[in-house]
Amino acid sequence: MVSQFVIDYMHLICLGVVRRLIWLWLSGPVNVQTRLRARCVTDISECLCGFSEFMPVEFARKPRALIHWQRWKATEFRQFLLYTGPVALLGKLSDAVYKNFMLLSVGMFLLLHKTFAANTEYVNYADELLHLFVQHFAELYGSNMLVYNVHNVVHLADDARKYGALDAVSAFAFENFLGKLTRLVRKPGKPLQQVIRRLWEDRQYGSVGESKSIRNGPAKQHHGTVDLPPGVGQCRQYKQLYVNGVLLSVQAGNNCITLGTQIVILKNIVVKNSETMLIYQKFRVVEDFFKYPLKSSDIGINFVSDLSSKLFIGTLSDYECKNVALPHNSGYVVFPLVH
Repeated sequence: MVSQFVIDYMHLICLGVVRRLIWLWLSGPVNVQTRLRARCVTDISECLCGFSEFMPVEFARKPRALIHWQRWKATEFRQFLLYTGPVALLGKLSDAVYKNFMLLSVGMFLLLHKTFAANTEYVNYADELLHLFVQHFAELYGSNMLVYNVHNVVHLADDARKYGALDAVSAFAFENFLGKLTRLVRKPGKPLQQVIRRLWEDRQYGSVGESKSIRNGPAKQHHGTVDLPPGVGQCRQYKQLYVNGVLLSVQAGNNCITLGTQIVILKNIVVKNSETMLIYQKFRVVEDFFKYPLKSSDIGINFVSDLSSKLFIGTLSDYECKNVALPHNSGYVVFPLVH
């Protein structure tokens, strides 16, 4: 019974532990080490709001100020834990509190990343990080703060061993479908009957509530305004392309990708003789963003800078993943998109 009921990280981590951490920083017991000053809260909020234009379309919501945390949705807490938080909190929290947050962030990143979650060595390492997070949590905030949610963090790796990446067994998909159901209700009267009729029509004709996501598709939004590298010749130029259900675009927020081992900015999508080519600029400097609890480059998280002005040509076979690139100092912190 215990092993067959999956722990849902959407409620446990996003709406539970991460929400509790923010409460402790803003409104918890007065503690010089863990309580945030008003100026720090303002700085973090400004940083989060500044990330809005850099968020990919795969995020349902843009980052909001920390002062609105009580109205955040589960997707916003996930976004904060995996992407925006490690950047926005750097230098704002005390060293011990920030490191404790990073234990949770990196541990969950590994359990949500399809490649790492399929590797026993990384899952075991994530298990160690999450155990260490709970231990340090008690030391920082007091053993009386070790509520059931915090304790259950130590069992998440067991589910990853059985089922793989935790997104495959989370409640996010069901929450998303609830939104589709509410859109099927057109008037106040008899909502249940309306939903049943629309779902029946969908099964009969496949037109109601049809998913708008595209796994793969032809390049779209034709243009011809960007310079091309020498040797490309006559071709058609486009602004966006779907690959494995992910939108690649030349627009900010959707243009940072990994090609082979290089982190690049997509500048153009070219089709020539039925072959799709990616025109890009690459970052000359790639460094670790953090070194605790491990070197960030070991799990694909990097700080990049010095974007080349030269244009290069790549192919779709070189494509590895789409990234979230958040501005930091003179460059960007780049996270692989894992959810």
